This record gives sequence, C-alpha cells and structure tokens, in this order.
Amino acid sequence: AAACGGTTKNSSSGDNGGAAATSGKKADPNAPIKQNLKLAFLPKQVNNPYETIVDNAGIAAAKGFYAQAKEVGPSDASASSQISYLNTLIQQRQDAILIAANDPNAVCGPLKQAMSRKIAVVSYDSDAAKECRDVFINQASSEEIGRSEIKVMSDLIGGKGKIAILSATANATNQNTWIGFMKEELKKPEYSGIQLVKVAYGDDDDQKSFQQTQGLLQAYPDLKGIIAPTTVGIAAAARY
Repeated sequence: AAACGGTTKNSSSGDNGGAAATSGKKADPNAPIKQNLKLAFLPKQVNNPYETIVDNAGIAAAKGFYAQAKEVGPSDASASSQISYLNTLIQQRQDAILIAANDPNAVCGPLKQAMSRKIAVVSYDSDAAKECRDVFINQASSEEIGRSEIKVMSDLIGGKGKIAILSATANATNQNTWIGFMKEELKKPEYSGIQLVKVAYGDDDDQKSFQQTQGLLQAYPDLKGIIAPTTVGIAAAARY
C-alpha cells in the first residue's frame, strides 16, 4: 500500500486536504498577479517521481502569468542536501522558493535568510518548520492518508498478521505524520490481529529501499504486508 512521494506535518490551522497553513501573513485575493517573477522549485530529490509531477505542473502553471520557473535540487534526499541549492537560489535573488523539505529544521537557516531578503518561501508535500516559511501547501489530509493505509492493509491481509512500514527518511515530516496516524489507527479493536513489527527507512533511495525490503523479509519470514508511503519505496519493495 502506498500514499505519496517522500519527505508533512500537521499545521496549526488544521489538516484538511489541500489546506494552506500560514505563518500569519495575509494575501489580497484581488491583487493583480505580478508578471515576470522568478520562481524556483526545490524538491526533496530531482528523480522522485511524485516531486517531478508536482514541479512540472507548477512550472507549466507559471507560464500563465509569464513567470520564469525552474526545478533544481539534489539527487539524494539527505537532510543537508538542499542547503547549497538554497544558498544559490538566494544569491540569484529568486522571487519565490518552493521547497519540499527533507528535514523541517535543517533548511531553516537559509530559508530564514531568504525571507529576510523578501523572497517568498512556500513549502509543499513535506513541510519546513513553521517559522521558516510563509505558507505550506498540503496536497492531502495527513490523517486520511495514515488511517486509510491501515484500512487498506487490513483488507489485503484479512485483518491478521505482521506488517512493516518502509518509509522515506527518518526526518521526513509528511511520512512521520502519516505513520503517527497509522499507529493511532492500529489501536482500534478491529485491528487487534495486526502487529506492526518495524518501521524501516529507505531514505527515498531505490537501492537502499530494495535492501531494506530484503532485510524485512529475512527478519520476518511470516510478514504479511509492507506499507511504503513513498513512490521510491513502494516501487523498490514491489520489485523485490
């Protein structure tokens, strides 16, 4: 069972699918849209299938108001891999940086620097710390994702057996939020026959996710299911 692409946390304004959580700034919905803005998408990793879909859609949408949009980013999803890209984007004086954060806090320093230079910061998919961005766009309800993963898995395994979770990175805000709701759902009486034996981390890396799946099946030969709420992890697990 899979949910989404890699490294989102609940916002103080609620977590109803697609909601925007702000840091207090207000926008005028009747204001004219500026033209010729420079926008940069910084995904968790440039080869993540989900991030690619999102960023390509954003770049296409930007053409509607004559903005210059691009995607830049690392090929891995490590906590510090985005920082050098952020520093470069700040030096380029982008008008907005749109980021799916690999770690909510590791990117805070450069994001705060960007905001101090009047560069708008938008987080999507995987949130940065609240004080380090202007707005967070959540693509879906974190609670619905987490709870539905367990419901689907229960149906697949007949409500009984051992399961594991193959997540992205250990610091992924969206993955961790979803996993939290999965654990809450598992406390319900109807799931008493299901045992979560391990949460493994493939770091949104294909080979590591493949190896983690191998390790799970070797450690738990009677494993009945794996929930991988990441596009990279689910593909690797299915291939193994």
